[in-house]
Amino acid sequence: MLALESDGKRARRLEENLALRRVRAQVIPEEAGAWLRQGGCAFDLILVDAPCSGSGTLRKHPELNWLGDFLDLPRLVRNQHALLEAALLRLAPGGLLVYAVCSWLPEEGVEHQQSILERHPELRPAKLWPPAFGTEEGPAILFRPNPLTWPGEGFQAFGFAHP
Repeated sequence: MLALESDGKRARRLEENLALRRVRAQVIPEEAGAWLRQGGCAFDLILVDAPCSGSGTLRKHPELNWLGDFLDLPRLVRNQHALLEAALLRLAPGGLLVYAVCSWLPEEGVEHQQSILERHPELRPAKLWPPAFGTEEGPAILFRPNPLTWPGEGFQAFGFAHP
């Protein structure tokens, strides 16, 4: 397992948490998009836990309501899209990419899914979640629970399979 974390303090904490759980992983303290764009080996499984607005964590962090002008959502969305594109460059044929954010905002989740599928017709949406976690019947291609009935934090996730 390989993990990319640009914040040195968080990278050390990640290493400690993985070691406590006896998970062998290499933690690289670099910005993920730049590292992925450098090229190198392809990966069979990629999880993009993208930086986001955190809008899904309002229950735990009500102070987020006061961010107002300090939240640069267009910049976040551009960075998320660039990170997704960089990760797709390293996805092996037959591989799976999973994208996740702790946000309710469609521009940070479902809109990225639609945009990537339009730009990369070779990818297929991956049906990863039981219907109770998605927005459709049968295995769902999008994890986006209803904020009015979901007891947990706000979250969106989707996956792409590379044929």
